[in-house]
Amino acid sequence: MLVRPWVLLLLALVLIACASVEAVAPGRRLFLPVNARNANGLLATPYISPTPTATPTLTPTPTHTTTVTPTPTRTPTTTPTPTPLPGTEVAGGHQADASDAGSAAGHPAANAVDLRVGGPDGQDETTYWQADGAATFATWRTWALNLRTDQTVLAVRVRLYLPSNGWVTLVARLNSSAGTTIQTLPIYDGTAFDGQVITTMAPLPITGVRFVYFTFQQSPAAVAPGLRTVGVWVQ
Repeated sequence: MLVRPWVLLLLALVLIACASVEAVAPGRRLFLPVNARNANGLLATPYISPTPTATPTLTPTPTHTTTVTPTPTRTPTTTPTPTPLPGTEVAGGHQADASDAGSAAGHPAANAVDLRVGGPDGQDETTYWQADGAATFATWRTWALNLRTDQTVLAVRVRLYLPSNGWVTLVARLNSSAGTTIQTLPIYDGTAFDGQVITTMAPLPITGVRFVYFTFQQSPAAVAPGLRTVGVWVQ
């Protein structure tokens, strides 16, 4: 029988289409037991499902927290009240009886014994007498008080005025009404500071005292010393 050419062509196209579909369609995976053989007697390779790889979990790195140590609050130190002395204080309020050998402008001798105004009893430590220059062993700076009558002195107390800290040598001379020195009391000899309170007790009661002189024999270089307060205690 004679086959028409277009029939052959149609068969060829059908075969090509079937081959294409077979190539595209995924083959069915068979899970074969180990050592199984195929139809041709060949050892089959089993299909082994791949073991999934575990994705590592990232552990977050802890953030370092800085601990701030609080700064302690400094409590201001209060100036202790000087210990009361025996006897009667006779210098405070006697501005007219104070004198000096020279004072700085605006800081006369009277400022060392002036009293507080409108405040507690006692001398005003915010005002002060200041010498008109620095004290050296060649140039002394003196402040004096006239007690008006002869007194028996038990103790003296001063509060220093110093524009800057430094070495101070201070003595007190207790004179009679005739101007004779009865006794000299060493008040201070060392490094001093502004507002420093210095108390000196007489070894024994000193009688017949009319004048008290406080003399700076040394002060810090180029620093004019002074006295904020002066107290004299008598029997």
